[in-house]
Amino acid sequence: LSIRRQRQMCIRDSSMVDAIIEQEAELNIQLRKKLSEVSEDDFISRDFRVTIENELSITANEFFAGKDIFAGIDSILFTEFSVN
Repeated sequence: LSIRRQRQMCIRDSSMVDAIIEQEAELNIQLRKKLSEVSEDDFISRDFRVTIENELSITANEFFAGKDIFAGIDSILFTEFSVN
């Protein structure tokens, strides 16, 4: 029974991942637009990482809200961040 459930979840998750990948370019545009709004003062603040992770999660969830792909993103985590 548990193997069957895992297989069903994998099939469902696979189609969800495929749907997200199809939207990746458009999502990247939205996320980059949000990042372009960051000021230098925002960037050097102590809580920048937490703030921008929350704002990008909101942006992504707003993007996916009308797409009926999945419930939403809980969080976005940066392992590396560089500024040009």
